[in-house]
Amino acid sequence: MPVIAPKGLSHIAIRAEDVPRSAAFYERVFGYQVFLDERDKETNPRTMGVIGGAAVEIVKSAKPHARVDEEVPGYAVMSFSVDDIDAAHAALTEAGVPRVGKVLTMGDVRLIFLRDPDGILLEIIQLRGGAASMAEIGAKALARASA
Repeated sequence: MPVIAPKGLSHIAIRAEDVPRSAAFYERVFGYQVFLDERDKETNPRTMGVIGGAAVEIVKSAKPHARVDEEVPGYAVMSFSVDDIDAAHAALTEAGVPRVGKVLTMGDVRLIFLRDPDGILLEIIQLRGGAASMAEIGAKALARASA
């Protein structure tokens, strides 16, 4: 039996040296439909959008010219949604899962970061309104925008 039971894959995040440039590329090439546009923010510039029914977040790489073992452009995180982040945090901690971070609040979502045995960053997220994925939130936002 698993330690936690994710409702689904919330979204994929990728790091980019230049968020506006990358968002424009994904819009032109893949029809990236942005529903959260913070590409011009001074701190933590990012966009969140939908490509082919999947939510994709583009975030600013903190160290675009870093060493190989540091944060560089590319894959950032695989995110799994849960109904109760506090229960997930308790279950992961109780199960002895290594490298589980504290519960964080970012806007109206709450999340935990942890790393797999190879050091790959994973995220467990509780989305607003009980949504199962950022794609679900994005679809609603895009439908309102086109109505």
